[in-house]
Amino acid sequence: MIDGVFDAITLAPEQMRPVPELSPTVSSDHLPGIGSVGDRMVILLGIEKLMTSNNMGLMAQTLQ
Repeated sequence: MIDGVFDAITLAPEQMRPVPELSPTVSSDHLPGIGSVGDRMVILLGIEKLMTSNNMGLMAQTLQ
C-alpha cells in the first residue's frame, strides 16, 4: 500500500546504470538499477522483491 507519490519520472535507457557490487553479504536483487537525472542520482528499488526477500525477515529479527 502506498500513501502517496510526490514525484514520478521517466528514465531513458542511456540514463540507467547497473548497480555496483555492494558486498558479498549484501544482496542487491531488489535494486534493478541506478539512474541519473541531471546532477541527481536516483536509486531504483524493486519494492515487491524487497518485501518478499529473506532480508526482510532478518531486519525484523534485528529490530527485536
